[in-house]
Amino acid sequence: MDDIRAELRKIPPVTRFMVLSSTAVSLPVMMHMLSGYKVVYAAKYVFGQGQIWRLWTSWFLGPSGLPFIFDMLMLYRASKELEEVLFGGHSADYAWHLLVSGVAIMGLNVPLRTLIFFRPLLHLLVYRAARSNPEAQVSLFGLISVKNIYFPFVMLGMDLINGGPPALLQSLTGVIASHIWFMLFPDPSELRSVPATSSGVQSYGGSSTYTLSGGGRATSTAAARLSAPGWRKYAVAPGWVRWLVGGIHEQGGTETRSWGTAVVPPRAGAEQGAKSTGHNWGSGQRLGSE
Repeated sequence: MDDIRAELRKIPPVTRFMVLSSTAVSLPVMMHMLSGYKVVYAAKYVFGQGQIWRLWTSWFLGPSGLPFIFDMLMLYRASKELEEVLFGGHSADYAWHLLVSGVAIMGLNVPLRTLIFFRPLLHLLVYRAARSNPEAQVSLFGLISVKNIYFPFVMLGMDLINGGPPALLQSLTGVIASHIWFMLFPDPSELRSVPATSSGVQSYGGSSTYTLSGGGRATSTAAARLSAPGWRKYAVAPGWVRWLVGGIHEQGGTETRSWGTAVVPPRAGAEQGAKSTGHNWGSGQRLGSE
């Protein structure tokens, strides 16, 4: 049991939450231990009868059978890359990005009467990962290879074939939400790598630690937002998100949390190298393989 916990601790916190949530929601439904109708999104039950758990479960009910394995693998790899590489281990900012994008997805899906948001979520992650490393090659079942930038559109085509126009439109909402965030905040590192402001707050070491005018350091939301350029400060996670998620997730180091510091076991050297190269899950690998 301790070994399992240690392995889970190696996964960055937001990615770990999504993987465990998808497993916890999908497996009982696939095994007929729980009715899928109890976990899908239905506004009349959420707001009329207080069944607020549907706001969580409707995002993590995946497909049955082999497609679930493929989708989980894509979710894990895309999310892990975004959290560790693009967001530099700043899990709270990554979680805030997902929350805001999730609200946008739900709004876009109102006219579509969507019950399950797992597929839009997957497209949100895959599209952002593709924009982060567009030149990587993705092998589709070992048959053909495409550039990473085109992979989200290949997925949209597969959704159209498998589910028709309704499935395509639902998945497209994830792409739209992801593209909007990309256009507004193309580089999350801009939020942590700007010169000192007139208030004396500046970024420190490329992380969410800031040097104050008095010489001290802070990791607060206020300090982070003071250092962010212009309106981009709203991409910085608010305090309550930082309290829930924690601070910086480091590979083989610690996680800075509001209640202290949690030790994270060191990673393998190969994964440490992957952090510097960016996208490592699509180059010459088959979907469904490690």
